[in-house]
Formats: sequence, C-alpha cells, structure tokens
Amino acid sequence: MADEFGANKLRTMQTVRIGVEQNPVIVIDEFLSNPDALVNFASSSAHFAAPKNWYPGLRAEPLPQPYVIEIIGALHSVIGETFGLPVEGNVDANSYFGLATVAPDALSTLQRLPHFDTANPRQIALLHYLCAAPHGGTSFYRHRSTGYESIDAQGQRHYFDSLDRELKTHGAPPARYMSGDDDLYEEIGRFDAKFNRLLVYRSRVLHSANVNAAMGLSRDPRAGRLTANIFLTYR
Repeated sequence: MADEFGANKLRTMQTVRIGVEQNPVIVIDEFLSNPDALVNFASSSAHFAAPKNWYPGLRAEPLPQPYVIEIIGALHSVIGETFGLPVEGNVDANSYFGLATVAPDALSTLQRLPHFDTANPRQIALLHYLCAAPHGGTSFYRHRSTGYESIDAQGQRHYFDSLDRELKTHGAPPARYMSGDDDLYEEIGRFDAKFNRLLVYRSRVLHSANVNAAMGLSRDPRAGRLTANIFLTYR
C-alpha cells in the first residue's frame, strides 16, 4: 500500500505570502504520483459520518497511514524551514477525509464565517484536494475591526469578544458559504481547488473553504468535494 501513495518526484511547489502578516502558504501541484488510489480508498474503505466539530459535512478518519507517513517524509524539512519549526523533535498527526455536504441554508452561524483551527503556532494544516476546480478552493481573511489575519493565544479573547459584539449588532451573515469580502472580513488570499493540489499553512490563520454548492454537495467521494486533511503539531 505504501507504493500506492508515493509522492510525485515531478511535483511543483511554490510559497506564497499573504496579507500584512505575510503568512506563508505552500502550494504543491501534482503531489501524488497516483492520486486516484487515495480517491479509491476513500470510496471503498473509508467510513464517512457526521463530525463532532464544525466541519460542514461528513468525515472519515484516519487517513491511510502510508499516505500520512509519505506526506511527512516528503515535506518535513520544507515545513520546518518555511514555518521556523524544529524538525528534530516529535510530530503528532491527526487526519481525516472530508466531504462538504451541508446545504447553505442549513449552515450554523459559525459555519458561515472564516475560522482558525487552533492558536498554537506549532500546528500546521495540510489540505489535499481530491476534487476538481469547480468544487471551490480555500480563501484566507483579515478580520476588519481587529486587523487580525491569524489568531494567537493573546489575541483570542479580543477577537471573539469583537466578533460577538458584531454579530449581536448586525445579526448573523447570510446563509451561504463564505467567499470573497463582506462587512466583517476582507479576503487576502484565494487558492483554487485543483485535483491533486496540496496547500500547507499555519492552523491559526483565518480561512474558509470556498464551497460551490451548485456542484450538488454529493456524498459520493468520487463526485463530491473530497479533501484529505492532516494537522501536524510540532513539539
């Protein structure tokens, strides 16, 4: 199985820095030599269910271990160099397949907003698109009133207090997946989905999936907005 999920030696990679904070986003195209093997695994062996967090759809976890090991081996040094993280210590990995399936009118208020995964600067998110571009990519944001583009431990309370006041004053945002600017957030970076494209970024940056609900929000991994998601925490 390890050979099925081998990294492509001809992959291309670039690092884009976004916003005032210049947070890095690594963009890798054609990451796997045989990405269809991962789609086949999701379709035939993964068991999707409703998540226990705010993910707007179905999740199946964990990802195949050989795939996770391959990603860490291929990207460990570049992640350490790009994000200033120690590569000699231990790394904890959490992973899952994601399928966006929630209709826009069923989204909670929090699911309509950009979010961050954790304030821990040592956690890195890896998002691997296993769907085509029309399903929509990922955008990164600046919270207008605070100016935050990423949330650290010191800024969490200020950010949530500010956001709470804004929602109480202006009400919940429209029932839609976040995309582009609105009154509360400014889009500072957008990366289109592309089959076998991998994005790597700090988990604490504000971001949101650009989900194209017009594609049908299929529960079929071969037809829906399928992604492989990994969170690496460097000790």
